[in-house]
Amino acid sequence: MTKKRNKEPQNEMVQVLEHLLANEMALFIKTKNYHWNVVGVHFKPLHEFFDEIAGNTQEVIDEVAERIRALGAFVPASLTLFASQTNLQEEQKTGLKAEKMLENILKDYELIIHSLKEGIEIADDLDDTATEDMLTGFLRDHEKTAWMLRSHLQ
Repeated sequence: MTKKRNKEPQNEMVQVLEHLLANEMALFIKTKNYHWNVVGVHFKPLHEFFDEIAGNTQEVIDEVAERIRALGAFVPASLTLFASQTNLQEEQKTGLKAEKMLENILKDYELIIHSLKEGIEIADDLDDTATEDMLTGFLRDHEKTAWMLRSHLQ
């Protein structure tokens, strides 16, 4: 495969990572919302599951931010900026049924999975092996969580 040679490949990769960071921040807030507000007969396992997802998301957030710094850029860190860069829907409601919470989180995971695949292709084109490897690990973990979410909904 012929590698794309961009004058500023790190800038393009940083943009991909900033978008991922914004999506993960939105996912973190949503899963904490659901963790705090889930009710029903499956309260305990879902309360714990949402907290586990939030914890995993925090780890991704930190790793993405550190990769942005390793690429020589500063990490954007404002809620306004994150909100403008995410393509996930913010949860405005409380009192949702647990099944709707699971459906919403699954939809978010599917959007992030799609973005991760695009990011992996860009990292490959830019010959950025370290970022490609990091994103591939995130893809594997996100696909596993999406499978778990789908299993809850069956």
